[in-house]
Amino acid sequence: KDLIRILRVAKGSGSHPYAVLELLQEHKRFESMVCKMGKAGLMKDSGDVALHRNPKQVLQKLQNCMDPAMLQQMGGAQNMLNLMKHMEAAEDDGSRRKKGKKGKK
Repeated sequence: KDLIRILRVAKGSGSHPYAVLELLQEHKRFESMVCKMGKAGLMKDSGDVALHRNPKQVLQKLQNCMDPAMLQQMGGAQNMLNLMKHMEAAEDDGSRRKKGKKGKK
């Protein structure tokens, strides 16, 4: 069943079945990493507080949750922490813009 699906997706996308299989495997690895991050408390809404109060603890949780090869490929734990801070800042900026637009209507 999965093989037929992979072949159908590969044919429809114009790619090799091995590329589709590799993409599915990468998706499973990423999904498990996100699940581990959620269990470690890194994906909660209150995670931004921990990010500012105790960045060393967040770094340690990141290193425990992520596959070392994937973490290295993404530039290391410090780079991931910086990425999380940038994403949080962009999210805060986006929510302020939405609030501003609602008030103008």
